[in-house]
Amino acid sequence: MLNNTTGSATGSGDVRILADGSLGGGGFMAGSLVNNGTVAPGNSPGTLRIGRNFQQNANGSLVMEIASPENFDVLNVGGKVRLDGRLAIDNDSPLELGQFKLIQAKGPISGNFDSITFTRSQDTRARFIVSDGTGTLVIAPGSYLHKVSEQLTLIPEASVFWQHEFLRDSETLQATLNQGSGGDFAHQVSDSDGDSVFGGVALGFQTNFGFYGNISYDIEIGRESELNHTLTVSADWRF
Repeated sequence: MLNNTTGSATGSGDVRILADGSLGGGGFMAGSLVNNGTVAPGNSPGTLRIGRNFQQNANGSLVMEIASPENFDVLNVGGKVRLDGRLAIDNDSPLELGQFKLIQAKGPISGNFDSITFTRSQDTRARFIVSDGTGTLVIAPGSYLHKVSEQLTLIPEASVFWQHEFLRDSETLQATLNQGSGGDFAHQVSDSDGDSVFGGVALGFQTNFGFYGNISYDIEIGRESELNHTLTVSADWRF
């Protein structure tokens, strides 16, 4: 069932939602939909199908209900999608971490929402990711801090990076620059020491009485596949 306050959803023409208008419910409309007001697909929850294109402008809102990870509104578009404005999530309870494919389109999706809001406040982060013809709401932790108790919080971390060493030492670099020869410089640059890969994990902790600490383990895979390991333990008291 389509309930709209501006235009008509019963014919094959385009429908334009004005700033104070709204269209909601589940069902099918044959034409294109331009939203300057509010579009709310589904019927606790459900799917709204648009035969051609969907465009939401800067002052428009797309309201999508998410009842559970398996039960949420879907906007299904037979053509292209152009996004702007606000994505308003109607959630009765805080959402679990996960991905929700809210928009499915046969054509490409361009643009993105300016903002994402929730009916119930979230201690999480939200991003809307567009990939080909699918628009997905991703719910991630607001923080990776893990509160063990009122007195202790754990902070896990992980890192990895790569380094390429172009020259054997700084003296070679200085000599090459002084030569002023582009060919010689290129030859020296190509004579590299190789690549190094660094990775590590760490677990930090903090207390509500000023005691902080960190335990980290780092590994380097360097030239000639040599391995270097480092274990570091640190602690400090902050007043």
